[in-house]
Amino acid sequence: MKATDLLKEAADIVGGPRNKTHGDIDECFSLAARFWSLYLGVEVRPRQVSRCQELFKIVREVVGSPGEPDHYLDSSAYAAIAGHLYSTFEGEEENGGS
Repeated sequence: MKATDLLKEAADIVGGPRNKTHGDIDECFSLAARFWSLYLGVEVRPRQVSRCQELFKIVREVVGSPGEPDHYLDSSAYAAIAGHLYSTFEGEEENGGS
């Protein structure tokens, strides 16, 4: 699969049916961050949840089938989500709130 095709498919997934079945990205990852923070006893940000999910996909690639396209598709989607979450929740803080 070409990189551009992979990224297009990941974009379709993030903005398509999975967004409807899994819920709003901002709400889902914010709630997961709160749960993980409570469970781990440290602050976890929504972006970090997405990055950890991305790492888990890499683990599946390493211990599973490295040729499975789903590993790469989901990893690229989680990376894009992390970028979105950073700009949504952290970017304003870093830029003085503007």
